[in-house]
Amino acid sequence: MNLRDAALDDAARLEEIRIAAWLAAYAGKAERDVFDALTRDPDGGIQVWREMIEGGHGITSIRVVEDAGEICGFCAVAAPSRDRDEAQGVAEIVALYVDPEMHRRGYGRALLDDAIEHLRAADWKAVTVWTLEDNFRSLPLYASRGFRHDGSTRTDRGWFVADVRLRVAL
Repeated sequence: MNLRDAALDDAARLEEIRIAAWLAAYAGKAERDVFDALTRDPDGGIQVWREMIEGGHGITSIRVVEDAGEICGFCAVAAPSRDRDEAQGVAEIVALYVDPEMHRRGYGRALLDDAIEHLRAADWKAVTVWTLEDNFRSLPLYASRGFRHDGSTRTDRGWFVADVRLRVAL
């Protein structure tokens, strides 16, 4: 297992993992058009990843985990958080996805620990992450690292399940 910064050449694989992860984890939790939008413009999604790798969209770091030379998952961080109600010193895990065919191998845990370690080293005070309130795959992972619901909830148009914001002090 190897963790490294994402490179522009990784953009297509990041979009592939994101789509596969959404389809596996969120099926039945949103209106059909939310999922249709995932595959409507794959080149557009790849371009957005390239922009984020270069620091666009408020993203300050994208790390990937590889095994045998294949990218298995990634974690994108915004530091500071993109949430308008956050205090100074709070970062945000924007995306943490592992290829569904590679679940239960420790890749998500490695990515989360890597993000926390980098944020602590950079003197961030806390980190948040938004996840669906019934995301039973990710909630235990976040809880194992001390994340707790901070009381913030949002429901985006088209989704049947609310997002909850989890937080951990660093």
